[in-house]
Amino acid sequence: MKAFILAVIILAVIISISLFFLSGYLEQQGGSDPTQTCDETGKCSTPQQTCSSGKCPSGEQQSQPCSDGTAHNQCSLTRPEQCQNGTLIDKCTQCGCAPGTLWVCNQTSETCYKKQMFATADFATIEGCEPYRGAANAPLKILFISINNTPQFDTIVDTVIEAKFESISPFKENINSIAFYKVSVNDDNITCKAYESGPMASGFSCSNVLTAVNKICRVNDYSGIMSVALVKSDYSGGFGIPISVGVSQGQDLQVYTDSIGGVVMHELGHGFGLVDLYYGMFYFDGRPAQFMDTNFSRAYPNADGPGCPKWCQSYKPVSEYTQSLTAPCVRITTKEECVSFGRHEETYSFGTVKTCDVVPNNLTNEMEHACCVWSNESFEYFNSYCVPAWGMEDIGIGCLEGTGCYFGAVYGNYAWRPVLRNNESIMYSSDSVAYDPASLRQLNKIFECCLVNPTSSNCADFRQNFSDFLEERGYQKRIGSCGYPGHEITS
Repeated sequence: MKAFILAVIILAVIISISLFFLSGYLEQQGGSDPTQTCDETGKCSTPQQTCSSGKCPSGEQQSQPCSDGTAHNQCSLTRPEQCQNGTLIDKCTQCGCAPGTLWVCNQTSETCYKKQMFATADFATIEGCEPYRGAANAPLKILFISINNTPQFDTIVDTVIEAKFESISPFKENINSIAFYKVSVNDDNITCKAYESGPMASGFSCSNVLTAVNKICRVNDYSGIMSVALVKSDYSGGFGIPISVGVSQGQDLQVYTDSIGGVVMHELGHGFGLVDLYYGMFYFDGRPAQFMDTNFSRAYPNADGPGCPKWCQSYKPVSEYTQSLTAPCVRITTKEECVSFGRHEETYSFGTVKTCDVVPNNLTNEMEHACCVWSNESFEYFNSYCVPAWGMEDIGIGCLEGTGCYFGAVYGNYAWRPVLRNNESIMYSSDSVAYDPASLRQLNKIFECCLVNPTSSNCADFRQNFSDFLEERGYQKRIGSCGYPGHEITS
């Protein structure tokens, strides 16, 4: 009997031990625990599952993808949403906001909100200095700065105001909405130097100017005014805050002052969001010229893509592109012939190269750059790898009066311009005496909606769109009461 009881006890012990080890085995295999261990790389066997504390959820608790196809714990293409087990939730601290700079992440709510524009009556102010001409409460303030005793500073400023601002639209029509200021600074910390922005754009700029001005005037936001620094220099000018314009001695003051005024008006055009219309250079090897991204260059109000839909209703087909000396370019099919067309050899110290011919067109009486350029990608509209180096033929139909649609702008071969000749727009040449109609239309709207009458019912959409443009692409981030806070410049 004792032997039987002992046998029963031993059997019970064996069964208990077996159950203990079986339980551990089942747990290790996931049979009794709804989780599985992650692999050595920290991943789960099911792609939708997420490793957490070394464990993966079981099949019954697998994390689900969201309705838009986003995997669990991944950011959706629709920012700031993140997929959490089948549900899209806002998570801007991890996923960010929509591309661009117009949206801001609220780190508490995890949502994104759009920046608020300046109020319609919110204009930059200048204190401590009285206007030279105009009223202190004028919506547009233009500050002329003499740097270290600029030669003939007062005479130049007077001439520029009278010959340019009081004579060129839209400034002359809005002259009572402009306050002109003058200030002279002498500071050894101010430095001016030339710069190059790639092979096609150059100028010069001065630094530490605003710090010196602040000792005399108090400007609450230099990005909300137009500032022009005149400095003794043989360089022409360049856009910046402030705009820098060179004043050279030893030239006929009347003629030279007119040239300086043209530079001022051209650089102010950049401040108002206009782009250069002129070409940059014609490469000896026949490659096209490009200064900035194609879509970026076409985003400015005075440049466009093929057909110029901003100011033209339609355009003629390429089969009718026959009036210019470079019209044959679009029918050339080999690179060798393309980069040789309309070029002649010239020898320089660095070697012999193929230079673009500049000859008169007997049909139009215009001087043309008569060569072609070749790209490895086919050009829009022309549907050709070989195109004119600089278009002189109008393809526009039903265009804004005084404009057309001409191939080439913004220093290169990827944007289209509204006028043919450089004397037809200040943005094409500072020697011109007017802005082209496409540029002028934009400037008129800026004066109306950002400066003179921003509360007009006709201005709501323009203020929104123009503020967005300034934020994304503007040379200057604020014009009058248009723009978004956050870019204030105080020194």
